[in-house]
Amino acid sequence: MNVIPFDVTQRYRAVGSRIGPWLEGRRGVVLDVGGSRGPGSGWLPDDARRVVVDVAGKPGVRGNGARLPFRDDCFDASISCDVLEHVPGKDRGAVLAEMMRVTRGPVVVAAPFDTPGVKHAEEVVDALVRDRLGRSHPALEEHRAEGLPDLDATCEVFRSAGREVRVGPNGALQVWLPFMLADWYLADHSALAPLREELARYYGEDVAGRDDHEPAYRHVVEAWPAGNAPAHSVAPALDSIDDTGGSDIDFEPVRALVELFMADGLRASESARMDAEERMRGFEARAESAEEALRIRDAHIRDLERSIGLHAEELGRLRAFRRRFTHSPPARVLRAMGIRGRSER
Repeated sequence: MNVIPFDVTQRYRAVGSRIGPWLEGRRGVVLDVGGSRGPGSGWLPDDARRVVVDVAGKPGVRGNGARLPFRDDCFDASISCDVLEHVPGKDRGAVLAEMMRVTRGPVVVAAPFDTPGVKHAEEVVDALVRDRLGRSHPALEEHRAEGLPDLDATCEVFRSAGREVRVGPNGALQVWLPFMLADWYLADHSALAPLREELARYYGEDVAGRDDHEPAYRHVVEAWPAGNAPAHSVAPALDSIDDTGGSDIDFEPVRALVELFMADGLRASESARMDAEERMRGFEARAESAEEALRIRDAHIRDLERSIGLHAEELGRLRAFRRRFTHSPPARVLRAMGIRGRSER
């Protein structure tokens, strides 16, 4: 996909809007923990540089977020986008502490946190994936295995280190859920790749920045060194966030979208079944033809075996006659006359 997927645009735009103005003119270096090389840099000032660290080291520096391979205060800012939910719960505090250790400026973490609305939305997406593939969505399965991070606990890690914390919503569930369903569905069909790119382009050009409200799929946590937070921020104060848990979401359009995709999946399954039956009939016809050829071959082999048996019997009779003639009186007379049979020469 040449265009950045909508949810990647969504999270990096939100993080970039927090630290971009602060980095302007600083020629700063930003650490992206668990990120990918391409998408994030577009949301930073042109003179900022981004360093990616990931357990696989592709792309960027290979390293564990709980033990970052960098010295203290070597980055101007650190970010993490939709990574914390994939970190084992016991290591999350260490990852946040390490990000603060290597950063002299703000630490910004974006992630889906543990709320009923987020769980409900992920269940809807996972239901569609299971219906189409017969297995769970791998990323969402990992969310369940590790457990979504707790927003209050995350903020407390930063506060206990003396950081000023601000939290804001990102990716309204009314937008995130239908876009995610459509994006996943289009990604499952190679022929629909151009439509998936159009969906991502539409989000980036016409929707991004308008969906940062509650109830949200993701929240962005800003942790600023004491006294260094900007006077104005795109994020509201933490106590102003109304976590409705998804109760205000109108799921009827989403259900209709899921039913449409599932109905299409049923049609695709029926078409695949009919194709499979047609191929099976072809296989059966070829198998019957092969069986008939085998029967003809077996009959021919039996005829050859009978013919060989008859020839063997005839050869045995001829050999017996020759042995009897060799020892007969006429044969002895002929030998006495100097006439020998071919077998005696």
